[in-house]
Amino acid sequence: MGRRRVAGTIYDISLIGRKEVRQLWRDKASLTLTFLIPVAILLAFGLTIPSSSSLAAADVPIRVTVCDFDNTALSHDFVTILGNSTSFDLTLQGDANKARSDVEWGIYSAAIIIPEGFAVNLTRRPYPANISIIVIEDDSKSFMAEMVESEVANATQIFMKAIGLEYKANVKLTEDKLSGRDLTFRSTTAAPVMGIALIFGCFDDAAGSMARERERGTFSRLLLTPINRFSIFMGKTIASLILTVVRTSLLLLVLVCYLNLTIVGSLLLVFLIALLIDTTTVALGFAISSRAKSTRSVVIAQIAIMIPLIFLTGVLRPPEAMPEYARGLVNVIPYTYANDAFRRVVNLGQGIEFIMNDIIVLLGATVILFIIAAVMMKRSIV
Repeated sequence: MGRRRVAGTIYDISLIGRKEVRQLWRDKASLTLTFLIPVAILLAFGLTIPSSSSLAAADVPIRVTVCDFDNTALSHDFVTILGNSTSFDLTLQGDANKARSDVEWGIYSAAIIIPEGFAVNLTRRPYPANISIIVIEDDSKSFMAEMVESEVANATQIFMKAIGLEYKANVKLTEDKLSGRDLTFRSTTAAPVMGIALIFGCFDDAAGSMARERERGTFSRLLLTPINRFSIFMGKTIASLILTVVRTSLLLLVLVCYLNLTIVGSLLLVFLIALLIDTTTVALGFAISSRAKSTRSVVIAQIAIMIPLIFLTGVLRPPEAMPEYARGLVNVIPYTYANDAFRRVVNLGQGIEFIMNDIIVLLGATVILFIIAAVMMKRSIV
């Protein structure tokens, strides 16, 4: 009797196992993603995390601009050594205000200012002089300031050694940070992580709810009513926007009260960016759910999207420090621009003029994804 019971249990287990395999086999999208997700995660990791021993190191040259106000042989030698660095893609210009503006707009990652009197102070006798090289840097990007400072310090050591030990001057770096304060790693990553958290919640508003309605059979009945697809999309989007306002408020409370971070910029802009993230994600969710056969497929797709985004949208590492082939991928992801907008508003306090390009990209992505979702929804009904 005991053997029969054990045999029956084994048979039941094998029966359930075969059923699960068959169900997964029929759902080709879920089957494919099950194997591709681990590969995608490691590929995203390899694209963004450097091969060096330090995170604060770049695998590709960082764009910097140099203002040489001394214009002497020694200052030219120093600029040459900076230019010989494999970590810098160097450009010369003569306007410090323009250099700072270029850093603010993201044209360059940093600006190096060589002050007038550099050579005179370097060779002054009998007492050594302190020479301050100013580095204007966008410290709101994870590790970017550390990368630039480290390479300028290395170039300075090479320069001092090259000109000879008879020069006793002390060359030091003076940091001119755009944020105007000392940002920690938590501060530089909090805003992008907030963006990822919003994406996660908004994705479920659309894709998750649509998949659940399909499983219950309520969505097909909804399509049989006189309500058109545009009204269905907009109704669900408005509901998600309301939820996003609440979600954003809660996340801001966590940032300020628990993480002790300061929101420098306008809260209205923060909510505007959050709402744009919502509309883009809802449109993406509609497109995915139009082909998803089950909630399980949606959950797998959500994981497949969310984890690579952590690596590819500047959360752990700014796009400027990624390899060229990785930047091409990063630049076509709408959420890269959302995180850039969050970074500029939350940490730098910049206004809408600095994030206008980000807003345009998010609006464009939303329109395109809604069109794709409408076409795919029509095909899935037919």
